[in-house]
Amino acid sequence: MCSRYTLNVINREGLPLPEEFDRPLFNIAPTAYVPVLVLDRDQVKPEYMSWGYRPEWAKSRIINSRAETVLEKPTFRGSFKDRRILVPATGFFEWKEEDGKKQPFYFQRADGRMFAIGAFWGADHETAEREFVLLTTQANRLVYDVHDRMPAMFDLDIAQAFLMADPEDAQAMAVLSFRSDEMISHRVTRKMNWPGYQSQDAVAPID
Repeated sequence: MCSRYTLNVINREGLPLPEEFDRPLFNIAPTAYVPVLVLDRDQVKPEYMSWGYRPEWAKSRIINSRAETVLEKPTFRGSFKDRRILVPATGFFEWKEEDGKKQPFYFQRADGRMFAIGAFWGADHETAEREFVLLTTQANRLVYDVHDRMPAMFDLDIAQAFLMADPEDAQAMAVLSFRSDEMISHRVTRKMNWPGYQSQDAVAPID
């Protein structure tokens, strides 16, 4: 499960992010209205969407879907086929119980570069607002020590291929995860458990 991620736009790495979006977000939580990348006539373009999709039958927002089974789920099958998107990110958080408390860990690429998380969107049945669901896959060895799932991460060089691929090929891409040796992690402050905590300290290592 992925329920928090970060986006630092100091280095945009050529992504067509909204020009007015110029501040780092160190603690993005569900319901946040954030930049995503969509495919429009073979061009990747930025939009804003809310994280967490609420179908008509659901009592709460759905924030994640397993990449391995997304094409088997009637609720998500059509959205994955026709409304895939990319969510730019620079890291994500997972939690592990230590001494009876949930300890957050921050995961990022070892080279510090931005990546994209595979996702898809649906329209809220009341407001018609576009809302997205992140794809997750089986954790690599580094993440597995904390949690058995991780975001479906793409290198920016191949991210567009996920948007343009046939659904079955896109699913196969999403199931693959970054290798452990391509990532690093560290403990961070429990203050970031509060979604409103947006200080850079949210991603700073602690002992």
